[in-house]
Amino acid sequence: MFKLHQTTEYGNCWSISSDKFKVKHPGPSGGLSLVLYLEVADYLKGLTTGHGARIQIQEQRTYPFPTEEGLFIPASMETNIGLKMISISRQGGLYGDCNDGKVLEKSSTYKYTRSACQSLCLTDKIMEMCRCYDERFEELAMSKSNVLKSCRNHTEIKCMAELKRDFVMNEIHCTCFNPCSEVQYAKSVSQRQWPDEDYAMVLLQAICDKDSDECALLRGLIDEPAKLK
Repeated sequence: MFKLHQTTEYGNCWSISSDKFKVKHPGPSGGLSLVLYLEVADYLKGLTTGHGARIQIQEQRTYPFPTEEGLFIPASMETNIGLKMISISRQGGLYGDCNDGKVLEKSSTYKYTRSACQSLCLTDKIMEMCRCYDERFEELAMSKSNVLKSCRNHTEIKCMAELKRDFVMNEIHCTCFNPCSEVQYAKSVSQRQWPDEDYAMVLLQAICDKDSDECALLRGLIDEPAKLK
């Protein structure tokens, strides 16, 4: 059920989506629970600015934008995210312009969103003018063509940077109306410290049963703060 999505900001990201997930009753016990092992020992010292995860909750089949639309989940915390689904239908016509998304859905596996439309518009311009694509939107670029390469050399990167600047300055015009139909999620977030010391040892034992080397490393990390005390 997990699908890989790579980003330049966070590296390997994973999306989980299934029609089998159906909420039967409200509250934390009726939702999806994930325990994330962040492998803090593998972070790059001096370069990593913090420990945690980035999570985005979105409508199924829409293209993910974790950098722009995600939430930070801190390490050593239990985080509950309450959701309220908001279904939006725009009438279009005399009431204003909207996009039914059929054009995008014909050329890709993703459902139309305004963010995806803007990214695809910029991607098309980069592919046309620079003859390469932005690695951030590789999946969108591959839905248009499987021939071009990513922008790597100095000339390509300079060309791409200039187009991105023009895009930010509204010098590249993209007609991206709001979708005629979309689902949004209002979020409420609460947190507490997790796990406590006793439960941490239960989790450690579960890791030790599977990987002795990782177990020794984690025991060292746990013992070090104890020595400092």
